[in-house]
Amino acid sequence: MVDTPQDPQAPQDDENTTPVEQTPTEPVNDDQEGENPDAAGSKAKVLEDLAKERRDRKAAQTLAQENDAKLTAVLTALGINTDGDKVDPDKLATDLQSQRAENAVLRAGNGIADVDALLDSRAFTDSLRDIDSSDRDAVKAHITEYVTAHPRFAVTPQAHGVRDAAAGADPAPLVGSSAQQFAKWSAENFG
Repeated sequence: MVDTPQDPQAPQDDENTTPVEQTPTEPVNDDQEGENPDAAGSKAKVLEDLAKERRDRKAAQTLAQENDAKLTAVLTALGINTDGDKVDPDKLATDLQSQRAENAVLRAGNGIADVDALLDSRAFTDSLRDIDSSDRDAVKAHITEYVTAHPRFAVTPQAHGVRDAAAGADPAPLVGSSAQQFAKWSAENFG
C-alpha cells in the first residue's frame, strides 16, 4: 500500500464513523423584512438610530448648557444672581414677588406715608405678604391702616426753604445793582 497524503478536510473512512450529511449553512438574517439592510429591525438600522439619538441628546444638552449660561449672565447683570450659582426658581419667585410688592407700595403710598421709611421697615414688609400686590386699593388700604397704627411713617410736610419764603415777594430787578442794593433788597424780602 502506498501512503498518499490525505486531505485533512476529506472525510476519513473509518469503520467506527458513520457518514454525516452536511448541508450548506446559510447566514442567519435577523431582518424581519427579508434581506433589506434598511429594514426597521435590522442591526444596522438600530445602530444608526441609536447614533442619531445620541447626537440629538448631546445637542440638546449643549443647548441647555448654553441657555443656562445666558440666563445666569442676564440675572447677574440685573443683580439677581451675583454668586454665579444655579438659579433657584423658588428664590427667584420670592424676589420677584418682593419687587412687585415694593412697586405697589411706591405707587399706592404716595402722599399717604413716607414710602422709603415703610419699605425700610421689616415689620411693614412682613405685613405685606398677605396682601395681593396687584390690587392697588388693597395695598393703599393696608398702608393707610399701618400708618394709622404707626404714625411715625406718616408724611411730614416739608419745611419751607429760602426759595419758598420768597415766593410771595416781589423781587426787584438786580440790573445795575451794587452789593449794597442787593443787601438792602435781601433784608427787606427775607428779613
